[in-house]
Amino acid sequence: MSNSVYESIMTGLNEALADAQSERSMLKRYKVNIETNEIVEVEKESLDIKGE
Repeated sequence: MSNSVYESIMTGLNEALADAQSERSMLKRYKVNIETNEIVEVEKESLDIKGE
């Protein structure tokens, strides 16, 4: 990993830590809801394995 990538990651982590410890949030937050409406059923099929 190059030094600039390391510095970028460390900067982001330090910003997140400072935001978590502050009384007022400084960073934007996004809420994501994931809903599934499909039920998937999988049937186990017998496999014919050569040599057995």
